[in-house]
Amino acid sequence: MTLEVLAPWAWLIPTATFVAFVLILLQIWTGRAGRVSALTAIAGITTSGVLGVLVLAATLADGEALGHDPVLASALPWAPMGDGFLTFGILIDPLSAATTAMVGVVCTMIFIYSSAYMAGELTAYVDPTTGAVDAALGRARYGRFFAFVSLFATGMLGFVLASNLLQALLFWEIMGLCSFLLIGFWYYKPSAASAAKKAFLTTRIGDVFFFAGIMVLWAVAGTVDFAGPEGMFSAGALERLAGLGEAIIRFPDGTGITLGISWGAVVALLIFLGAVGKSAQFPLHVWLPDAMEGPTPVSAMIHAATMVSAGVFLIARMYPAFTAATPGEPQAISGAMAIVAGIGAFTALFAATIALAQFDIKRVLAYSTISQLGYMVMALGIGAYVAAVFHLLTHAFFKALLFLGSGSVIHGVEHGMHHAAHGADAQGTAGAIDRSDPQDMRNMGGLWARMPVTAATFLAGTLALTGVPVFAGFWSKDEILAEAFAKGVGGQIAIALVVWILGTTAAFITAFYMARQVFMVFAGRPATDGAAHAPESAPAMIYPLAFLALFAVGLGLIGVPADLPILGRLLSGNPFHHYMGGLITGETFRAHAFNALPAALSVGAAASGWFAGWLLYGRQPEAARAAEPLAALGTPWRVLHRKYYVDEVYQATAIRGSVLFAGLNAWFDRTVVDGIVNAASWLGERAAAANGWFDVRIVDGLVNLVAYVNGEMARFLRLMQSGRIQRSLLIVFFGLLVLISMF
Repeated sequence: MTLEVLAPWAWLIPTATFVAFVLILLQIWTGRAGRVSALTAIAGITTSGVLGVLVLAATLADGEALGHDPVLASALPWAPMGDGFLTFGILIDPLSAATTAMVGVVCTMIFIYSSAYMAGELTAYVDPTTGAVDAALGRARYGRFFAFVSLFATGMLGFVLASNLLQALLFWEIMGLCSFLLIGFWYYKPSAASAAKKAFLTTRIGDVFFFAGIMVLWAVAGTVDFAGPEGMFSAGALERLAGLGEAIIRFPDGTGITLGISWGAVVALLIFLGAVGKSAQFPLHVWLPDAMEGPTPVSAMIHAATMVSAGVFLIARMYPAFTAATPGEPQAISGAMAIVAGIGAFTALFAATIALAQFDIKRVLAYSTISQLGYMVMALGIGAYVAAVFHLLTHAFFKALLFLGSGSVIHGVEHGMHHAAHGADAQGTAGAIDRSDPQDMRNMGGLWARMPVTAATFLAGTLALTGVPVFAGFWSKDEILAEAFAKGVGGQIAIALVVWILGTTAAFITAFYMARQVFMVFAGRPATDGAAHAPESAPAMIYPLAFLALFAVGLGLIGVPADLPILGRLLSGNPFHHYMGGLITGETFRAHAFNALPAALSVGAAASGWFAGWLLYGRQPEAARAAEPLAALGTPWRVLHRKYYVDEVYQATAIRGSVLFAGLNAWFDRTVVDGIVNAASWLGERAAAANGWFDVRIVDGLVNLVAYVNGEMARFLRLMQSGRIQRSLLIVFFGLLVLISMF
């Protein structure tokens, strides 16, 4: 089908998952939640995924032209604004079409996987009075999970298809809400409740700056629509943004503070700070590792298809605002882009080093995600727009595969622990290791034989992540490093050279810590009875792993450089670049020529990392699990294991400072504000008492005195008026006698 036929129906893509969310809520309300909730959610996301793939297929014919002139579908008036209306529409271009298809496909696999992974919820809760399984509560919580993930998918699908920035913000916040609900899904665990709050509050910091950026853009462009002749990316709007001049904050007295950068750069940085929070870049990265407290399918959604990908997508969508200082040169590094590149490159290396020293299988992958997001951010910062989007898409598939694979491992080890008679250590080792923790890699080992499908698919995802040819991650990550090399070495651009050095170093470390993980989890003999008895996972969990593994292996082939010998010609010359190369401003990204040197260095970094990992963990995996080889480094190891003490620094400064400030405010409220109020109350009470005394003693006294006098006079006069005429005549008679005697 053509895009003209499909575009009017594209609004069904986020609507299908929202309808599933509403239906599941009705199931919970009527007591019919349970397995049917999973089927409802799967039906909703499958509908969205199929429509997304169809829309992507319809855009493939002429992606570059569509990038220059996106299709605006189903634009409806939303809210009155000035002389017109804000619209609620669907914007279709290569960026939104490719990301929508990715989200639909990956989330469909996650939902299918979740139907089996979360089945334990159905029997996990007991009636406190009888001790029997509370089936109704289990079905309700099982349904609640699928309601939340359906709304989560709605948020991401609505975000990537949004036609304006305020509409995007609406769905952006829906994702924030769902992350809070799902990270804290097991809210009765203090660690899960704390992680949910940490994620919600940390990302809100970025959202404040994001909203401020939207307001400034509205003031400059007069619109928040992305496309159209009057949109924020029109030539006139971008010229106004670039021409705002130096940023100066004015005060009422006429003085001001010069920020040293242009207002255009300020806008770009405000938008970027929103992405820093959502995509967990330094220094707002601290929430993402703790998000592992949620169920593993939630981790896969957050790290692959939704949430963190949204931040990178936002930078890509707003890319013209970042390059407004250099119109006509979309690949130039200008304005705020150097800061974006620097933060991304630092985060890529920073998070990779932390992953070296983690034992939780999911936390290793969490820091890996932060590092890979750093690659995408630094790519956008050096103008490698197409490479960044390419890595965003490939990473989604192999990172979803790795997280679902880790969930399969945890699921298997946990079942193995239950199978073991008393959960005893198979090799008799003890010490500081918690042998009841199914997520600790030191409790694993030997799982290649016990869980062969999980192991094989996990290895495929690992090879893609570490950039081993010809797996997907190699082509997308190499594209980023190749462009950084071309601009840093060939063009002598300092920030690009820094990006290439840090990115290549991070590639070596990535291969090393992933080799460490593979050998600790799958190689050697089982470290515990849990690993020794771990079964392969259910088909509903295995089939999604196999499907995602296909993309981890082959998806990168759509972005093979056109001039790569043999393979480039066979694959029709980098079709992805031709598809994604058109920018909404009408500009086109140029593809760099293939350079064997950075490619060889990238492969060498990956190979060296794998070799170093094998030397330390692969030759004697049992010994490596029993005693961490890197722990011999002493203080450097402890620093990495404690994540550079960033959380402790935040606890000692921002959090403790906030608590102290709140305590100071509470003291001021109790002592000063309440003191003033209480003093006013006391004075009012005393004044009221004085008024009462004056009223009782003086006012009432005078009134009572008048009444008394009147009463006495009335009593006396009453004697003179008896009603008898004879007495009255007698009084008159005697009165006359008195008068006569006087005169």
